[in-house]
Amino acid sequence: MYQFCRMDYIKYALIGISGVFLILYLFYDQLIISMIGSVLGIFFIKYMKLYHYNAHKREIKKQFKEGLYALSSSIQVGKSIESAFVMAVNDLRLLYADTDFIIRHFKRIISKLSMNIPIEEALLDFAIESEDEDIQNFVVILVSTKRSGGNIIEIMRSTSNVIHDKLEILDGIKLLVTQKKYEQHIMMLIMPVLVCYLKVSATNIMDVMYTTLAGRCVMTISLLLYMISYYIGYKIVSIEV
Repeated sequence: MYQFCRMDYIKYALIGISGVFLILYLFYDQLIISMIGSVLGIFFIKYMKLYHYNAHKREIKKQFKEGLYALSSSIQVGKSIESAFVMAVNDLRLLYADTDFIIRHFKRIISKLSMNIPIEEALLDFAIESEDEDIQNFVVILVSTKRSGGNIIEIMRSTSNVIHDKLEILDGIKLLVTQKKYEQHIMMLIMPVLVCYLKVSATNIMDVMYTTLAGRCVMTISLLLYMISYYIGYKIVSIEV
């Protein structure tokens, strides 16, 4: 799983707090309210964690697909599964660094095999650590196939094709929604820009909105509608496969 470092927490906390502070100050023109409310910007860390987690999961699928190609090629030339992992790591080094997910975990499997840990146990540990449904399903099927003497190469090819199809679908969806995401971001900027414009060009109107009870109620409702519209827009363009 993707892990945040201390600098990530600090960076995204500052971004979130600053963003919430500016929005609240824009809608209420009250320094104290904005400072107190800006604490809610801490939740931006959770949003960025989810963003990085999803990106990390997609990268894991991509690397695992390449790992399956390397493993199936080694098994095809007559290597055992155990030896295939050693050859796969050598092949994968052409694409990835030793610190990348697939090489780290394949090397861990090789290390466990060198300590006479059964391949089934090493693979199951790998599946648990990956936290990926496709990898976990693949390992369960592979372990069962190995024990029953089934066609391991066909299982690897089938799994690789499924992951490849998923990645292609994700790429297609990403292409389709990218423009909509830009449109959503532009739409989300309209209200803050409009409020800024009114603060500069129509100070009398904004004074009423900031100093009277009715005006503050209107600004609160506007802010709530703004947040709801952003949430709905985010959900629309966040499609999972």
